[in-house]
Amino acid sequence: MKAESTRIVALLSLLIIFSGTALFAGLDSSDNSLTFPRYFPLEPHTSRRYLQTASDGTRFIWRGKFGAPAFIFGITVPVIPAHIIPTNGISPEIHYEASDGISGWQEHGVDWPDMGCAFRYSPPYQIRNGMLVGDSYKISTTVTATGAACEDVYQEEVTITFDRFEPVTVPAGSFDCAKVRMYIKGPFSWTTTFYFVPDVGVVKTVDTTADSWSMAELMPEELELLDPVPSLLEEPSRIAITSNQEKLAKLGIQSAGVAADGVAKLVIRYTAPAAGSVTFSLREPGNPEPLKPEEDGGTLNSLQDEFPRSDLTISTFQAKDGKHRAVVIYRAPAKYVRGDKNKIDKDKLSKSREVLINAQFMPASGGISEPISVPIVILRPMVFLVHGLWAGPNAWDGFSPLINDVRFYVRRADYSSKNDREFEGVAGDVYVQLQQQLVKYKRFSGVAAIQADVVAHSMGGPAVRTMAIQPYFLGDYCNPTFGKGPIYRLITIAGVHVGSGLANYLLDEPNRCLADLFKSHGHAPDHGGVRDLAVGSEALQKINSNQTPFPVHTIVGQTDQWTKSFNEALINFGFDYVLPFMGCRGLKPFSFDELLKEEQNDLLVAASSQLGGRAGPGKWFDQVVHDVPFYGNKELASGDIAGWVIDLLNGDSLRFRPLPW
Repeated sequence: MKAESTRIVALLSLLIIFSGTALFAGLDSSDNSLTFPRYFPLEPHTSRRYLQTASDGTRFIWRGKFGAPAFIFGITVPVIPAHIIPTNGISPEIHYEASDGISGWQEHGVDWPDMGCAFRYSPPYQIRNGMLVGDSYKISTTVTATGAACEDVYQEEVTITFDRFEPVTVPAGSFDCAKVRMYIKGPFSWTTTFYFVPDVGVVKTVDTTADSWSMAELMPEELELLDPVPSLLEEPSRIAITSNQEKLAKLGIQSAGVAADGVAKLVIRYTAPAAGSVTFSLREPGNPEPLKPEEDGGTLNSLQDEFPRSDLTISTFQAKDGKHRAVVIYRAPAKYVRGDKNKIDKDKLSKSREVLINAQFMPASGGISEPISVPIVILRPMVFLVHGLWAGPNAWDGFSPLINDVRFYVRRADYSSKNDREFEGVAGDVYVQLQQQLVKYKRFSGVAAIQADVVAHSMGGPAVRTMAIQPYFLGDYCNPTFGKGPIYRLITIAGVHVGSGLANYLLDEPNRCLADLFKSHGHAPDHGGVRDLAVGSEALQKINSNQTPFPVHTIVGQTDQWTKSFNEALINFGFDYVLPFMGCRGLKPFSFDELLKEEQNDLLVAASSQLGGRAGPGKWFDQVVHDVPFYGNKELASGDIAGWVIDLLNGDSLRFRPLPW
């Protein structure tokens, strides 16, 4: 069943056709039957791109390449391998197909190389030659799956129906299509609808199950969205996009869009049939007028300057391959939720939005071509959660609703094996993990992304700030960020920005026996973390003498007097009646307010330290405590705090300022 449930993605892609024939073919009015190979031209060594959209809002680009006819193990006739290569990190697939005037279209099997799985269909899936509108028939197929992860044999009943002819518009253009439905009934059931165009193939598929859908649409080859990182960056600085025409003509990673971090860029490349110029413009779907830069749809600029525009005319250049191309740079919007009052609520509830990039070619010899439009998908930046001292990624398990909110791509840092170490050691680990998760986010989402929103608790706050003052943060050659660093905004929850008196307490010589007890339970105060958290520490002085290169919002937790008194009573009872039997004697009565030097605290960090030392953008939450071992409502189990973080992620940067204030 595990293998069967994944095959829905395989079938969705198996009929995306990549032919070398004329793309904008129309339907001859004399055609009333589905004939092959005309409606499914399998031409070796050709390829096409398509955009896949899912019901959960995700989008990504596929590239399909046909190989030469071959005999494949487990298949008795020669077939053409169709290599399906996604750009978002999903494992590639190889489909084995045939198309002729006798048997029609056939799908004999599919391989998943990364998983070592192979599926063979007996008899093959088949769309018969010569079907007429209204024709319908059934095929009973045995699916044999081999490979350790997919071993299985099961039956499927496939119903093929030729519905009608209808017009369809996809990014590659407008077509008159033959609409054919394939309903697969088996351990996992679904319907795939195909839109065939003679001499082109399938330009669109729509796949539906009981609770989801997915759609693939043919993309124009002339207009490409390319992530320039790293292959299109100027060497050796890797801060600007290259002006090398040969690189601009050939390199770049196919992308579906950007994360709204204000830093990510796309190289938009148009391949023209001759010398001339191309006018690029940004538009909102359904609106023929170019967007204005202030409409938060991103901006365009040339290679020569970074002045933001919504439309721009660029002359073509001719590369060594003889082709003429024009390129323009697209910069991501600086916020996901737009300021327009008519769009705020819609954007807050959505997982993605889009703008259109429109390109129109004007030959040097005169005239003008039809414009081509491709959607640029805009996603929210990744959200990266960083835990604190003596904690691990499971500290966020109760941070609902954020961790379960499908609008956000949320990942967690894990430095639990070093969670008692000094800031610099923790910062290095967290930085590496942040960059690794950004790479995974880009592959999964199929977009260009440079920065993430970071939410940090307790020591996670100063650890992230320590990361920001390291030389690698703005100048990492292996993970280039256009000189901006990988953090979009930082939200700290009970961040220890100017220290905690409890750290000083554990480091005081009269309390060594208490520190030894902590150490015996795996929480060593002498490994650097507690020292760096102490008020006046060198590590804190260093971060507070450098302003963060990103804006910060501080969330302040404070407990009530009853909870404070109750926890003090428990601690002092232990001092008086438990610890003496463990060899720890002479400890003075414990008082949170006395140790933290102020009444407003969460039992571990004073409110002034959580704020960053001075008044700044912050939000206060009452009746919460820092974390275990204290009794009370924990900050990372507070739905109110998690809800406020979502509000911040949905909002603009007015509630953020660089630290120190």
